[in-house]
Amino acid sequence: MTERSSQQDSRESVADLVGEILRQKKEKQRAAAEAKQKGPSQRTLLPVLTVLMVIAVGLTAWNLTRAAGVGAGARPLPASPAQRAATALVGIHVAAQAVNGYRDSTGVWPLSLEFVSAGGFGVAYSVTGTGYVLVAASDTGLVTYRSDEELPDLMAVMRMIRSQ
Repeated sequence: MTERSSQQDSRESVADLVGEILRQKKEKQRAAAEAKQKGPSQRTLLPVLTVLMVIAVGLTAWNLTRAAGVGAGARPLPASPAQRAATALVGIHVAAQAVNGYRDSTGVWPLSLEFVSAGGFGVAYSVTGTGYVLVAASDTGLVTYRSDEELPDLMAVMRMIRSQ
C-alpha cells in the first residue's frame, strides 16, 4: 500500500510539475504578445535615435557653413544705388497696395502702415486731405508717391533690380 501511495504521490508531483511548466510557458507567451503590442522599447529605439541625431547635427553644420559662405570665399556684391532706389519703390508699392486695399474694404484710410501690416519696409506714411503720401529714402534722395499718382510698374522695378 505504501508503494502505491508513493507512486501516486510521484505521479501527482510529476503532474504538478508538468502543469507548472505549461503555466509558465503560457505566461511567457502572453507577456511576449503584450510586449509586441506595445511596440519597440526605448532600448531598441536608442541606436536609431542616436544615428538620426548625428545625421541631423551633421546636416545642420553643413547648412550653416554653406549659408555663411565658409570656405567658399564668395561674398555677395553690395547693392548699387539704383538697386537701392528700386528697392525703395518696391516698399512703396507694397505699402500703397496695403493702404488701398484697406481703404477699399473699410472706406477710411488706415491710421498707420503697421495697422495694415505694411510697416518695416522703410516707408513713411501720412494722410493728406483726400489721399495719402508715401516716402522712402534711398541713396539718390527721397522717393515719394502720392495716392493721386499712378503706382510704379512693379515688373519694371524688378527688372531694374535684376539688371543692375
